Amino acid sequence: MNGYQALENTVRYLETVIENGTDIDYKKISGIVGYPAALFQRIFTFVAGMSISEYVRQRRLFLSGLMIRHTDQSITEIAFHFGFGSSGAFSRAFREHHGVTPTAVRAGARLKDVPELSFKNLRLIGGKQIMAEMTRIEYVQYDERIVAGMMRRTTFEHAGTLWRQAFENGIFEKLKELDEWLCTDHDLYVGLGHMSRFSRSYSEGAEEQNSFQYIIGKFLKREAPVPKELYTETVPAGTVAKIWIEADTLDQIIECAYLLCTEAVEKTGYEIDDAHFYWCDIYTQKRYQEPWERGGKVTLDYILPVKKAAGIT
Repeated sequence: MNGYQALENTVRYLETVIENGTDIDYKKISGIVGYPAALFQRIFTFVAGMSISEYVRQRRLFLSGLMIRHTDQSITEIAFHFGFGSSGAFSRAFREHHGVTPTAVRAGARLKDVPELSFKNLRLIGGKQIMAEMTRIEYVQYDERIVAGMMRRTTFEHAGTLWRQAFENGIFEKLKELDEWLCTDHDLYVGLGHMSRFSRSYSEGAEEQNSFQYIIGKFLKREAPVPKELYTETVPAGTVAKIWIEADTLDQIIECAYLLCTEAVEKTGYEIDDAHFYWCDIYTQKRYQEPWERGGKVTLDYILPVKKAAGIT
């Protein structure tokens, strides 16, 4: 399925959740878009300016306001229809969002409009422009290898802070001792971040978080004698897309890299290999480190497993 159409289909699904007052099923969202919900959450937050759960909440408060204005149903009935646990909780959320009470809206007060989200023009949504661009894509065959380094479970909000921890823990000094075992199918790089094992974690009384396994380190040949203090994971053989994303800043790349990568893959006759999915960003010396040091545009190299799209030989 085309990436943009998958995003539109996700909004259609969210609109049914909003209308019915039911819970968001993130596994269903993952199935719709064809990749982990944690990655889609990041794309959604960037283009919409809010999380999926916040979008659903605001749309419910807007649509409930329309129902209050245009029907004679009781406010309590409307609150329950849109999934609120009590009329009191609904009234508090309603006033916080609209700045007026439900009763005032029934009397003619104005509502804060929250239009249905559309991904038809992803280059510019809500005043946010995608500032990065894909400058190169190629497909190569990977031999089996390992990724070795420091591993933590984290979220997109906190993954960046782990790099300092990796340097402070001497991860790259330990990897330096294994230089002869480095995979040689990449340009010289400082380090990489390898994301996999996406899942959802919950804490009582708090909004759920998308989490994933994050390894900061390097690719090594599978027979490398890795010391036990380093975490290792096997990366299976297969076809990968190697993609360069360039922008003025690292944040501009990170915000929309997955969107740009999947768009490029789809346009060139491939699709993401969900069965072996991982997501890897590589910080090369030539395209990232050196330009960053002189204040120029930076490029991240991305690696993700792919396969020929259905119907293409």
